[in-house]
Amino acid sequence: FPDAVALLQPVVAVHPNEDRVCITCAQAMHSLGDPASKVVAVLQQGELYGMKDPEFVAWLGGALFLDGRFGESRKTFDTGRAQGEFGLEDENRIRFRPFSPGGSPSQLRLEGVVVELRPQYGFVQVPGYPTVYFRSRWVDRSVAIDSEVSFRLVFTARGAQAISVRKKTSA
Repeated sequence: FPDAVALLQPVVAVHPNEDRVCITCAQAMHSLGDPASKVVAVLQQGELYGMKDPEFVAWLGGALFLDGRFGESRKTFDTGRAQGEFGLEDENRIRFRPFSPGGSPSQLRLEGVVVELRPQYGFVQVPGYPTVYFRSRWVDRSVAIDSEVSFRLVFTARGAQAISVRKKTSA
């Protein structure tokens, strides 16, 4: 991936409106463990046309979320959905599965408490983050309101989502 980043960064600089090049460069940077702020900077160069692409929206909104810029993240998801006129499948497909910080090959897992649980969906409150949505099909059946859970964080064109939601076991 270092070679990919070295090759793509000059292309992004010369052709910033090529949103697919921006996404590819951002993916390589994220795989190498670059900070979310650097990934955001590359993606923002492709914003003009990228906001009509559900993958671009998921990556930019997700990178902003990981950088702690939650208001900008939410605005990105909302704007993308409005501009892109995505179909239901495009909106809900997982497009960005962030790695743990530092370039770890493992997918990012977070922990929190279930604060709302409905038949089809729910929300997890994670310290330092906004509440994260999940669909019931991604939940361990033993989970209830106030359960402490761990989950994998992913991003769609709609926003952050929790998958593989599991009740934490006592150590």
